[in-house]
Amino acid sequence: MKVYTIPAGPLATNCYLLAGESGRCAIIDPGGEPEKIEQVMKEHNLTPEMILLTHGHYDHMGGADALRRQYQIPILVHEDDRIMLETAAFNVSAEITGHPVILSPDRVLADGDKLLVDKQPVLVIHTPGHTRGGLCLVEGTSLFSGDTLFRQSMGRTDLYGGDERALLASLAKLVSLPGDYTVYPGHGPATTLNWERQHNPYMRAHL
Repeated sequence: MKVYTIPAGPLATNCYLLAGESGRCAIIDPGGEPEKIEQVMKEHNLTPEMILLTHGHYDHMGGADALRRQYQIPILVHEDDRIMLETAAFNVSAEITGHPVILSPDRVLADGDKLLVDKQPVLVIHTPGHTRGGLCLVEGTSLFSGDTLFRQSMGRTDLYGGDERALLASLAKLVSLPGDYTVYPGHGPATTLNWERQHNPYMRAHL
């Protein structure tokens, strides 16, 4: 499958379009600027099937509702982060935008769930720590890590639901995945899981 990266929203969050051969796609973490995301889909003749949120912070879901209404597609998030979408104080929308925003998902996810995007399987891996319901998504050799794993770093744990011990355990779970993956994080450049295993100080301890 093809991956299109779109920095979007007030914090330039990486929104990803995961697209199959027929042009059907998933929108991952639309942090804002829905018109920008729509334009990329039009340029590549893509039709969205769903919106996948790696966690419940506003900078990852700011454009989700507009895209849901535009395309009549569902928003999916891990069950433990539903409360974040529905509670402005937890999703830090007021801090980022100056006004509170709440959002209700259409479906909640759990560890081990398998989704189909353009008939291709996408695995849900629960990786709490940045938030209680943080998740990673795996399709083939692509791993969408949200704010769990960054190039040579990891997510912050000082906001609602953050837990450093849980996040380190989640990184250990990623270390144990067989083989290598291209890692697409919520912010910053893409990397590979093997590179992070060798160079990321938060992951090396688990080798």
